[in-house]
Amino acid sequence: MKKNIVFLIISIIVFLIIEINASYKYEELLIPAGIRATGCGKNFVSMYDTAEGLFYNPSLATMVHYGELTLGYNMFYVGSSLEDLACSVPFGRIGFGIVGRMFSTAELQVIKNYVELDEKFKQVTLVGGGIFAVKLSNNISFGISAKCLEKSIYTQKSFALLYDAGFIIKTTNDVLSIAGSLLNYSVSNNEVYPTNYNFGVKFKFDLPQQQTKINLLLSTQIDYHTYKPVYSFGIEHWGSDVLGVRLGYVYDKDKIESQVFDQISYFTAGLSLKIGNFGIDYTYSPNSVLGTTHNIGVNLRFMGRKREIKSVLLPCELVVEPQVFSPNGDGILDNIFFRHNVSTYTQLMEISYTVNNVNGETMFVFKSTTATTEIDKFFVYDGKTNDGKILPDGVYTAEVILKDKTEDKIVVYESQKKEFVVDTQSPNIEINVSTEVFSPNNDGINDTIEFFLDVKDNLSYIEQLDASIFTIQNKKIYSYKIDVSTAQKGLNLTLLWDGKDEIYNKVVPNGKYKLLVNTKDIAGNKSSKEAAFEVYSEEKPKVVVEKVLEKEEKLFYIKGAKVFLDERGIVVIFSTDELFDNEGQINPQKYDSLLSLAEIIKEKYSDKKILIEGHTDSVGDEQENKKKSSKYAWTVYSYFIKNLGLDWKQFEVKGCGEERPIASNKTKLGRAQNRRIEIIIPK
Repeated sequence: MKKNIVFLIISIIVFLIIEINASYKYEELLIPAGIRATGCGKNFVSMYDTAEGLFYNPSLATMVHYGELTLGYNMFYVGSSLEDLACSVPFGRIGFGIVGRMFSTAELQVIKNYVELDEKFKQVTLVGGGIFAVKLSNNISFGISAKCLEKSIYTQKSFALLYDAGFIIKTTNDVLSIAGSLLNYSVSNNEVYPTNYNFGVKFKFDLPQQQTKINLLLSTQIDYHTYKPVYSFGIEHWGSDVLGVRLGYVYDKDKIESQVFDQISYFTAGLSLKIGNFGIDYTYSPNSVLGTTHNIGVNLRFMGRKREIKSVLLPCELVVEPQVFSPNGDGILDNIFFRHNVSTYTQLMEISYTVNNVNGETMFVFKSTTATTEIDKFFVYDGKTNDGKILPDGVYTAEVILKDKTEDKIVVYESQKKEFVVDTQSPNIEINVSTEVFSPNNDGINDTIEFFLDVKDNLSYIEQLDASIFTIQNKKIYSYKIDVSTAQKGLNLTLLWDGKDEIYNKVVPNGKYKLLVNTKDIAGNKSSKEAAFEVYSEEKPKVVVEKVLEKEEKLFYIKGAKVFLDERGIVVIFSTDELFDNEGQINPQKYDSLLSLAEIIKEKYSDKKILIEGHTDSVGDEQENKKKSSKYAWTVYSYFIKNLGLDWKQFEVKGCGEERPIASNKTKLGRAQNRRIEIIIPK
């Protein structure tokens, strides 16, 4: 008998502790219902992917994705148990459901007048209810339910009729849902029932590429009579939609302050295993004093009626690279690449690429309808129609459409049309020449020749343009630098030539020559064209200086300098490599040479206007070379004036840079010869 009394006392304590108020009637209704819901901290007021949510919010009956039946069994202390049942049947914009609960204690011995009778009894509470919900829009629903309760203890029975009402609002992509409900409401004023308000928020994170779904749940339960809140937090993780793990926490300030927390843990945890339409759920509730509660349940999904599968249209980006290509089989830009940016998907049902011409006519369609969870973002297009013919040159558009099937909808990703160009034709080149024969002899008649170039491409831009002059034996003697950095479809140019080669800067011999023009567009199409002409000029008799005048003879003996006579006069050449040190100053070893030259100028050429010219090779920037040559020439001038006492009015200084080479810049020796100072004493 003492054992039975202990059982009875412990059973009563259980209900006093599990967030109930002893003054309530049918306080068993406050025990969390549903296995998954219990594992998440009784946090399912906004969770609409299971029928268990109907215990917390009747509006979920029309939001549940499938028809579903759930059965749960809660093993409490000392033989007490709670069985619950929930079933949801959605029909388009309306939904129905039923909920049922049976709570029972262990059998206890009947004691009357301190005498044990040959009878036993137990407390049994039965709850049964029907639910109706309707969608006010695709994202909003409202629902109500009526529940009939019966409670029996030995020979006593009581009945009650309670009502629930709730709403839910969710986003189209199911990421966020907000819900509220009023539970266990009675129109009777004679009894006090455990009526409460529930408000909750759910965040859903869908990571299809990681095969992961995460539900984050927050809710508040407010007592209808005392307005005291209880806060709940829950998180649930699903991997591959097969294995679920969850954790819940309930924060009840009153019970924590009254140190009831020492007796009951407010943490819960659970697992789920889903195979097809069948699932098993388990929840573990650790309690420090009274022991551990184990909850187990099963669920079965079915389709009473096929639900409406909605379609959601979302934009996506299509990148076309390159924007111009040439599918002519030459191995250069024969293909074009289409790339979409859709990275989040569940099960791709269809992907299609479409190519249209400027008139909107479909020239090519690629469609794949094989359901897959992985897809290549790149599509290589070879520029052919579905009949295998190469697209005619012109402007086209491409677009991509992807259809992704999720649990309750089809997401259609559609891109804007992106233009690209098919160009298989080479650029057109026209060359006109100012004269067929020219004579670069400085007589004022046909001393230069002009080439008029007209280069056009109807569809793409000119990427490269080269023009060079060759001998009839195909030896290059002069080339032009043409800038095509600014994208253009057409170029009109005039090229001049004075008859001098680019190496020695000398007039070329008489003979036949040609201008060769090569061009390429951005699609890789190339073309070339030649224009022939002739160089002819009467040769002047060569002037050979047999003997230099006596007053000039000393110039031929300047140490470390080259002295000669040409049409300009007497030319004295110093190598800048020898004349200057590493800091650009006069090399002390050349002081005597410059002194000798200065004495000759004072003695014999004080009446002459002498020119000092600086020259460089072609290595480096052209403008920098000109500055360097000018600096060297002015350094010599300064030395003559400040150190050797020459008249500053007698000299003219010029920096020529790389303009007038006397040797080839293609060899090391030639470049050294071009780096020089020329001192010219006119005739």
